[in-house]
Amino acid sequence: MRYFLSALVCVVLCASMAGASDEIMRVIVPVADVRSEPKDAIDSYVHDPLQETQLLFGETVVIREWRDDWALVEVPGQAEYTHKKQWEGYPGWVRRSALSAVPAAPGGASGVARRGWSDIFPAPAGLFGEKSDPLLTIPFGSRLSVLGRRGGWMEVSYHGGLTGWMRKKDVRLVDGPKSSEWRTRLEILKNAQGFIRTPYYWGGLSPYGPDYRRAVTGVDCSGLAHVAYRAAGLSIPRDSHEQWMVSRAIRRRDLRRGDLVFLANAKKPDRVVHVMIFAGGEYLIEGPGTGQAVRRVTFKQKLGQRLSQMDSGDTATEKVVYFGRLIPTE
Repeated sequence: MRYFLSALVCVVLCASMAGASDEIMRVIVPVADVRSEPKDAIDSYVHDPLQETQLLFGETVVIREWRDDWALVEVPGQAEYTHKKQWEGYPGWVRRSALSAVPAAPGGASGVARRGWSDIFPAPAGLFGEKSDPLLTIPFGSRLSVLGRRGGWMEVSYHGGLTGWMRKKDVRLVDGPKSSEWRTRLEILKNAQGFIRTPYYWGGLSPYGPDYRRAVTGVDCSGLAHVAYRAAGLSIPRDSHEQWMVSRAIRRRDLRRGDLVFLANAKKPDRVVHVMIFAGGEYLIEGPGTGQAVRRVTFKQKLGQRLSQMDSGDTATEKVVYFGRLIPTE
């Protein structure tokens, strides 16, 4: 299990990028919608059946087809198990203007933005008392290439050869020594808690940004888990069913903070439809559904029973409950 997730991502990346004619591009806007058809998203939090997922700044995509102002892409960093019964990157249509053929900076360490919305500045602001306007503001979970450090600042690459500076506290380095299991669990919980009161948005993967106009911002249940794990340095599949597929089944006695709690309809127990993050004690963090917001909730409130009254595989309120682990254990 320790190496499974990184191996899975490698398989997806290698398989996705094998075609010599496929162009590799990066996301150059803070948030971009991925659509099942080349049609713009509804500018609302209502359920939009054409919404697949979202791309965050710095993510890599593989172009499969161009059609006017749209690109059919595959997203290697958001794995799904397809109808062909194989792992691939999430597919869908993205506006051409959200993408650019810009390579990652050579030699840069991989990083992830870990604040709701973080600024990239032209210089380490405040070093000599000066204050500058940000070059760009990017969301939690954005992919970064880190070139260097200076005091409480990190130099990052954006839009290809351009560089800027971010506050060190806003960046989480993915490369290098791995965090302890205990620290990783705390980090996942902190990440998830930062999304509390964020609007639920079907296919969403982004923190709420009231000033961002290019896309609706918010998360769905599996998007919350995916991005909370991503910003803790772990790659997991995009959707709840696939997250359940690759998780290690655990019993109630083994449940730890940061583990996942999955739900399936009792009539279809082999198809997971919802995921929540275990927050310790009787608490869960979840994106409950359209019209609601990410919340902290008890097992009793969600499932009508206390945690002590159930175990993995039990049925509660016509839902089958599964406990799963995607965090490498020590």
